Amino acid sequence: MNVSIIIPAYNAAGTIAETLESVVSQTFQDWEAIVVDDGSTDATADIAGAFVARDTRIRMVRQANGGEAAARNTGVSHTRHEWLVFLDSDDWISPLHLEKLTAELKAHPELDAAHGGSVRVAQDGTYVDDDYQAPVSALFPTLARRAAFPVHACIVRKALVEEVGKFDTSLQKSPDWDLWQRVARTGARFGAVREVLVYYRMAQNSSSLGAEQLLRDGLRVLRRGHTGDARVRNPHPDYLNGWQRDSVESQEFYLMCWCAGLLIGAGKDATNLMKAVEKEHYARLYPEGVARCIFEAATLPTCRTPEAWEKLWPKIHRRAEVFLTALEKQSQTPDLARQALPELKRMVLRHSASWGAVIKQDEEMIAKQRAAIDQLDSGRVRLEEDRGRLQREKETVEGDRLHWQRLAEEHGREKAAVETQLLEWRRTAAVAEQQKASLQDELQTSRDLGEALQRQKAEVEDERNRWQRSAEELEQQKVSLQDELQRTRELSETLQRQKAGVEDDRNQRRQRTEDHEIAIANLRGQTWVRLGARLGLLKQPGVGHARSEASETVQPAEYCEGEWQLRCEGGNSARLVISPGRPRMVRIDIAKAETKTPWDIQLNQAPLKVKATHRYTLRFWARADKRRGVGVGCARAESPWTNLGLYERVTLKRRWQHFELDFTAAENDDNARIHFDAGGSGVAVELSSVSLQGSSDGHIVKTGVSEGAEETVESSAS
Repeated sequence: MNVSIIIPAYNAAGTIAETLESVVSQTFQDWEAIVVDDGSTDATADIAGAFVARDTRIRMVRQANGGEAAARNTGVSHTRHEWLVFLDSDDWISPLHLEKLTAELKAHPELDAAHGGSVRVAQDGTYVDDDYQAPVSALFPTLARRAAFPVHACIVRKALVEEVGKFDTSLQKSPDWDLWQRVARTGARFGAVREVLVYYRMAQNSSSLGAEQLLRDGLRVLRRGHTGDARVRNPHPDYLNGWQRDSVESQEFYLMCWCAGLLIGAGKDATNLMKAVEKEHYARLYPEGVARCIFEAATLPTCRTPEAWEKLWPKIHRRAEVFLTALEKQSQTPDLARQALPELKRMVLRHSASWGAVIKQDEEMIAKQRAAIDQLDSGRVRLEEDRGRLQREKETVEGDRLHWQRLAEEHGREKAAVETQLLEWRRTAAVAEQQKASLQDELQTSRDLGEALQRQKAEVEDERNRWQRSAEELEQQKVSLQDELQRTRELSETLQRQKAGVEDDRNQRRQRTEDHEIAIANLRGQTWVRLGARLGLLKQPGVGHARSEASETVQPAEYCEGEWQLRCEGGNSARLVISPGRPRMVRIDIAKAETKTPWDIQLNQAPLKVKATHRYTLRFWARADKRRGVGVGCARAESPWTNLGLYERVTLKRRWQHFELDFTAAENDDNARIHFDAGGSGVAVELSSVSLQGSSDGHIVKTGVSEGAEETVESSAS
């Protein structure tokens, strides 16, 4: 096995010596090298000539400048061996390069090409590993979407290169990607050596200067990969019309993101690249993929490693944001900029000296969580598949039933036709019988015919009996199915009636419980009033007020009854509902709750008279249609409306609850009010048995009673 190495060179005096040294150092000896001087104006030819004189396996061909692709084609035409390697004059290969790749070809004779791993070399000599590894065997699905490896990473059959037309000289950028794509379209099989065998030098500024041209030529290659290619005369049948299983638009946008990374890394505006895809849209771009393209490309113009992002980010992050915003608008991918920018930041942090380990740990945890989600998705997919299979089986059974039904109808028609024919035969026999006298010589024939007709009649009768039995069986099955359907309907109606009964019973029990709770609360208040009257503890109307030795006199106006007043502000709407049968209960129905301020819907009762430092207890029963909060307080009934010592938020539930709120009056006020704040929610509130009780020096004080007696004046809904 012999290998020809083709090295195009243009003004490569600074690098070609290292390139040729890597060739001379190969452990595999059966090779030749053709250096194509593409019109260099520096010392490239002199340096290459020295190696030609040093090693007879090296030859040099000189031509006028025609470009990289043309120089490679010239080299191919001067080769003598069946296997080719293309090596650029600023790159180099490992000493084991040819040995490893030829060993792979010998181990697998069916292969048409083999490729090895590669690393980029930064300007300071640091190696930058490429995480991507090209697959083996059929590579066309990959090469239809992206370049898979550097040109010098692959060894290929010379006959295959010539068959597909060698390099396309109309491409200034990506001619090697175009060649490998055409080779793979033929169905060529690729092998792989998972070791670093080639080194790719990162050239200062050359990447950013050619970003626009790289995008234009790259789009040409990409679109060729998704359509037919007349340059390939014998394509594999699966690739005749290109790769059709994914969208070319998505790959166009990712290629543009890579080229944008080159410009952004060089500190340039990348939004002008949108013109190349201004008629394209793809609304499902992956934010992580977009960020990855920009991240990997941005350090290439400065020939630095990804670790340089830590210092590069403050200078270029604004350009990255502008480009991502424009990309979101062009591609119509929702929220792309907001998601892709954090992904790019995470990649920068992961390669920084201080945050890399932390980011790696977080990403491992996220990967585990995504794996768990994928397992759940797989389970869901299996359930969907089972449901689809059962549906298909159901459709199959229904199809079989319709098929047998059609057969039965066809047999019925055939039976009618046979009976019609039988009648015709009987008429023929009758005619023959009438002609018996005149047709004596045909008598035997007629008899034979009669016997034949009798046999046919018997067969027809047997067939008719069989179909009649089939029809009876089908009718029995029909009756059985109708009975089963009727039983199912009756059972469903019974269950519906039972459900309605249970629901009615539950509603009645709930209503009785609420009525009992209200009745108990009312009865408790009435009992205390009657008991106080019997014991002479409550003042009757029209009687004067006495003073206790241990407490001061409290005037009736301090606890005079008032009316409920409902106030709505801020666009809210509510109304009071008072049941004639329940005069001690009031309901606040809220039609519209526009604001969140509790006191924008407020129920007030005034006037009340309170004295500073006196203790008071506000008692009431309350409930709501749903769980909600209500504010309860005692405040002035006029400007400045200040609080007089009580304001609390209480939580109401569907069942009735009893509340007792103690407070000390902050000021003297002859026009005080108690209020309930129901704003901020549209849930209705009900109140009952609202009362305010007062005491002095810790003892219950009542107007017109002796020391220690209690006085109660209710603020009732009226």
